[in-house]
Amino acid sequence: MKQFITETMSFASGILSHISEGMVHSVYRKTINLQMGSSLVALQAAGSPLSPVSLITGLDVGEMSGLPVVPGDQVFVDKKTIILFSKSSRIIFRFDEASIYDSLLRDYAVPLPLPAIKESLLQSSSGGLTELFSKALQKNPSDFAKGVFLAVAQKRMEDARKEVLDICYDKAAVTLAGMTGLGMGLTPSGDDFLCGVLAGLLFSGQWDHPFAQALRQTISRRLGDTNDISRTFLSCALSCHFSRPVKELPLASGTTEILSSFGAIGHSSGFDTLCGIYYGYTLCLSQEDVPGK
Repeated sequence: MKQFITETMSFASGILSHISEGMVHSVYRKTINLQMGSSLVALQAAGSPLSPVSLITGLDVGEMSGLPVVPGDQVFVDKKTIILFSKSSRIIFRFDEASIYDSLLRDYAVPLPLPAIKESLLQSSSGGLTELFSKALQKNPSDFAKGVFLAVAQKRMEDARKEVLDICYDKAAVTLAGMTGLGMGLTPSGDDFLCGVLAGLLFSGQWDHPFAQALRQTISRRLGDTNDISRTFLSCALSCHFSRPVKELPLASGTTEILSSFGAIGHSSGFDTLCGIYYGYTLCLSQEDVPGK
């Protein structure tokens, strides 16, 4: 059974170039996660949004979910193909002709469409952290657990912002990194938010700011506090690798485009990430604290 990978990003492509053996980590309706060394890459159905670990196939959702693959199946990679060995068949994915998009986000200040971003967060119906942008929803959370989650997240965001203003950067980093693993789902909202914060710091040209350095170090120490899938995306963000919607955010034409591109990422993951980008970009860090500036 031979299939084709049509699109990927440079982070995933780099993993395939230097790791030749792995195994199936987990299987979902649209995605087959492969454990390759310490990283995950994801075989995904056609039309899925491009994350740094995506390997977009030509298969639709029905075809993808019908593949006879289970966790633990062996995986081998050569220069052109990924081979999955299931009990009933050998499934080959060719990737040598796939389009490769750059997942690396560079560290220099870039203007973001902040009004459109904020309006997108207000209009989003995804739930998650976007509810903090609506006072009505904040006062009347849909369930008790969500109310507790939002209260904890909001306090950490507010406390960290105050600590940054007080130049208590290490304390602020610990406060904000406490959101690691916070929330439900394959990628908890707190983790998606932190990925966004890291992107926001890059977009604002503050990657080398003492707070940004402290935050990266603290998140790195807390990677064990979340699950394998979410840990993969946090590790990507710590290495400055992000999804295509995040990378193309500065070019967004307005609210409609942002709602479409970030709404395609998981149930609430895209907008939780967007919340983090808005937060990180608007932290008002002092340029005087950045080495060499």
